[in-house]
Amino acid sequence: MSDILVSLRPVGRNKDDTLFSLTIMGKQIDHAKLVSYPKEIVDLLRKATEHLDLVYGDLVWSSPFKPNVRVVNKFGEGRVFVIGGSFALDLHHAMIC
Repeated sequence: MSDILVSLRPVGRNKDDTLFSLTIMGKQIDHAKLVSYPKEIVDLLRKATEHLDLVYGDLVWSSPFKPNVRVVNKFGEGRVFVIGGSFALDLHHAMIC
């Protein structure tokens, strides 16, 4: 079992488009290496999915993603309340067609 989470979703505007949004998450991922060497993304996908036979198209765009963190010093003021959860992710986002 892999410690890498892969999310792939179609982003084309019609059924014939072959553009997909890809998100790769995992603490052991070298994001700088993925951005510098696009072939590493395909190698990582094959490792994470354990499907060596899958064929991937051209990589259109790739960048590391850093969440913009917002912090409050109190959760309520009058009738306004801040609610939500907390999480930490190491992400790499790419577009493949």
